[in-house]
Amino acid sequence: MVARRRRPAPPTRSALPLVLIAALTAALAATFASPATSTAVCSTPPSTADALERATVVFVGTVTTVADQGYTATFSVEEIWKGPNLALVTTVYGGSVGLEDSRSWEVGQRYLVFPSVDADGHLLDSLCSATAPYQTSFDALRPADARPPQGPPTSGPPGNPPIAAVFLGILLLGCLGAFLLWRTGRTGSSP
Repeated sequence: MVARRRRPAPPTRSALPLVLIAALTAALAATFASPATSTAVCSTPPSTADALERATVVFVGTVTTVADQGYTATFSVEEIWKGPNLALVTTVYGGSVGLEDSRSWEVGQRYLVFPSVDADGHLLDSLCSATAPYQTSFDALRPADARPPQGPPTSGPPGNPPIAAVFLGILLLGCLGAFLLWRTGRTGSSP
């Protein structure tokens, strides 16, 4: 004899409204519990001294122009505290409209900037970094090797060799390989 499985009984009409009310309550709670300010997106930014120790690029500059409703800034770089050489005029992307951690800039304001660098070498910043309007207290943190921008910027992301050096290395290795092949082919054909 085959045992029949009993189907679960459908919810009664009185239980259905309770399930719907519970689901709506959970949805409303999730909506209103989401962070309303950008500070909830980031943990507390590190102190300026800690950020300076960990950063790969740090510079002091004054915003000369802004674009994208203030989220992209062009800086006149005064001094590089850390990282590769930057152009005298450097662009930093602070995000875009609608992103909670986007940073906007003020023309004429001098900043100590802690940007990150994307794979294409673009400088990016957000409210989560230690970037701040420059204060005289920052003078005590100024590294001894701080320097003004010199010549053209170093190509590529910081920490990577300049692109021209990579191509030169490839060219030299190619020439060496061609010479060795030519030399090997020449000795193999000798009587």
